[in-house]
Amino acid sequence: MDTNYFVGIDVAKDHFDIHILPDNTAFQTGSAAEDIAKLIVKLKKLSVKLIVIEATGGYETQLAAELQANDLPTAVVNPRRTRLFASALGRLAKTDRIDAKALALFAQK
Repeated sequence: MDTNYFVGIDVAKDHFDIHILPDNTAFQTGSAAEDIAKLIVKLKKLSVKLIVIEATGGYETQLAAELQANDLPTAVVNPRRTRLFASALGRLAKTDRIDAKALALFAQK
């Protein structure tokens, strides 16, 4: 049976923090077009059930478009919803890595 993977991506101007569940893989990549292409190759090797990205004032647009164009299930969500979700889990610290994991957990639920 294939494992279903859930991905959280925290978006910044010059990089992405990625967290993949259930295996708790975490890494960072650049936000340039070639970095997005490499990320897509990596994600297409997995049975991705959902990728969640916060709406961040436009930095997420190209990434979300490329993921969706490559048939990867992607949701761009309101950061307020994911922040409330993280708070409910008791995750009050705010770093890019922690946010990426919270987004992956949000995708899993």
